[in-house]
Amino acid sequence: MAALILFVKGSFTVPSQKDFWKLMLTGLIVAMHWLYFLWLRRLANPSVSLVGFATCSFWAALIEPIAKRKKIRPMEVGLGITVLIGLYIIFFV
Repeated sequence: MAALILFVKGSFTVPSQKDFWKLMLTGLIVAMHWLYFLWLRRLANPSVSLVGFATCSFWAALIEPIAKRKKIRPMEVGLGITVLIGLYIIFFV
């Protein structure tokens, strides 16, 4: 990301204190996601961790509208449920 900012001759400054803390919180959430993902991969096996990874669209469809204070889109939730059904078929049928 730093290389891209330097390439387009952008600035590394953050406009406000509020934006700075939003960036820090986002970075913390992403870092925790990858740490837990890699830690759980060691506990289980790669296929189990990929199953968890496959459900990301479902969780994003639920969490993003809450974070942005928008309505939940039924189409996105429906696609996420379709993924869950597919995973159920793979593992239990």
